Amino acid sequence: MKKILLSTVACATMMLAANSDYKYEITPTIGGVYTEGNTGTDRGYANAGLNFGFNLFDSFIDQVELGFLRSLEDVDYEDYLTDANGSKDDTGVSRVFANLVKNYELNDTFTLYSLVGAGVEIFDHE
Repeated sequence: MKKILLSTVACATMMLAANSDYKYEITPTIGGVYTEGNTGTDRGYANAGLNFGFNLFDSFIDQVELGFLRSLEDVDYEDYLTDANGSKDDTGVSRVFANLVKNYELNDTFTLYSLVGAGVEIFDHE
């Protein structure tokens, strides 16, 4: 499988967004993936990783976030390229991404945010 460019717009890496006075943050992340089913991989699997956020002050963008996610266990996939029968092999899946975050303060308690980003999905066994 080739490296796949993906959008992390829907990636839920932050539970709550808030303006803060600290410059950096580290967020451990654990979650799951549910695929469309057209890639030959398992439809669902768990992943974990770390996100590093850099808060920007006096800027239109409030935060730049860099992240890394890795599948917790190897993911099964059908190998149609080397075996006509579609034998099962396994691979690890890694994701590296960058997000830009913009906060919208509603009041002192609630803040909405928008997130846009891009990344790369890397398979151990292509």
